[in-house]
Amino acid sequence: MEKSGLEPDTITCASVLPALLLGRRIHEYVVRRNLRPNFLLENSLIDMYARCGCLEDAKGVFDRMKFRDVASWTSLISAYGMHDFERYQQQMLESYMLRKDAWSRIYFCKGN
Repeated sequence: MEKSGLEPDTITCASVLPALLLGRRIHEYVVRRNLRPNFLLENSLIDMYARCGCLEDAKGVFDRMKFRDVASWTSLISAYGMHDFERYQQQMLESYMLRKDAWSRIYFCKGN
C-alpha cells in the first residue's frame, strides 16, 4: 500500500489489526498442535499474511512447507505481485516453472 504511494489511515490499520492478530494466534496453534503438513491450512496462512502485507511471514510459511501444491506457489507469487514486488514475483515464477512437477502454467496480469 505504501509502496504505491497510499498511506493507510487509522481506520484501515484498526480494521486489519484484529485479523492479523487472530491469524498469528491461529498460526501459533497450528504449529503447537502439529497440524502440518496440511495444504489448506498452510496455503490459507500464506494468503492471510499476504493480504495483511506480511510478505516475510508468508514466505516463511511457504519455505517451511514440507509439500507444496500449485495453490502454494500461486498464493506466494500473487502476494508478491499484489504488493508490487515484481522482482521476487518473477524469481518465484521462474523457480516454479523449472520444477519437474510443474504441470500447469500460471499467467499474471498486472492492473494499473
